[in-house]
Amino acid sequence: MPYDDIKKEAHRLKLMLVKYEQKYGFIDIGKLQEQISYAKTMHEAAKKESSGYHRDLLEIRKRIMDLTQKFDRGN
Repeated sequence: MPYDDIKKEAHRLKLMLVKYEQKYGFIDIGKLQEQISYAKTMHEAAKKESSGYHRDLLEIRKRIMDLTQKFDRGN
């Protein structure tokens, strides 16, 4: 009896596998991995660019504050 139960379960799982392969067989896992890798690379590049912009903005802010202080001291 236990052998028959295992055999039935194996057959059921095999049918499920065939069903899922038919349903999702069009998905190219390699292509998805490439797209994810590309997206990660672009994300890292965007983070670096954003960091550069942030540094530039802080520098501009510092210059404005320095000029404002000089102007205030001049009056």
